[in-house]
Amino acid sequence: MANVEFNEPSYTVRAAAPAAGGSSSSFSRLVIKFGLAKDEKGAQMVLLGIAVIAIVLAVFVLIGSHHSAPAPIPVEPGAMPGAMP
Repeated sequence: MANVEFNEPSYTVRAAAPAAGGSSSSFSRLVIKFGLAKDEKGAQMVLLGIAVIAIVLAVFVLIGSHHSAPAPIPVEPGAMPGAMP
């Protein structure tokens, strides 16, 4: 059993060709298209700012959602809640 051979096919993987506009990402091009930045570096700064704002908002939502449940309203025995005397 020491003379075992595997005949597996070899696969080659080619890297994807860069976009026609250069090496900028589609998000960077979108930011430039909307006029929020003039070049790729500016677009990356805008996207970084958006990411930071999203993270800060997520933290506030997570921290704000840890409120304790409201205290129950005491009801006298035999009384129906919501009934008028």
